[in-house]
Amino acid sequence: MSKKIIIPIGAVLLLLFLCFSLTETISYKDLNTKYTVTGPLNMPLGKVFEMEANKVNPNTKSNDPTFEVVKVNNVDLEKPVIMAYRTLFIDDKFELGKKYKCKAYQDGSFKGTPGEVLQEEMTQTQAYHFSVDLVVFKVL
Repeated sequence: MSKKIIIPIGAVLLLLFLCFSLTETISYKDLNTKYTVTGPLNMPLGKVFEMEANKVNPNTKSNDPTFEVVKVNNVDLEKPVIMAYRTLFIDDKFELGKKYKCKAYQDGSFKGTPGEVLQEEMTQTQAYHFSVDLVVFKVL
């Protein structure tokens, strides 16, 4: 009985070790030269595209303004993608439940607080992670 438990646990630990040891470190200088980062819409970050999206309520603690993107460059997505957004050059006058056609791009940044900081200073936050948002700059 105990051998049946030990083998799966060992396999999981080995898999975790391999995942961490296979992590590649890249320099920020390699982004957009050697590596292209794509977002949830399968477009490179910073690449302008047209989209059709519905303004939705994210039902999250952050309450960031959110779109449900249904089309990119006039192509229907297999499954709608929900993304937080911010505006650039335009006022955010998007109304909940309405569909909009816009020009936008995806932008990325790190959010949250690293675990090492939380070991010294306790605060309510989210884990440190890379996040991608929409930047909407024109309504069509």
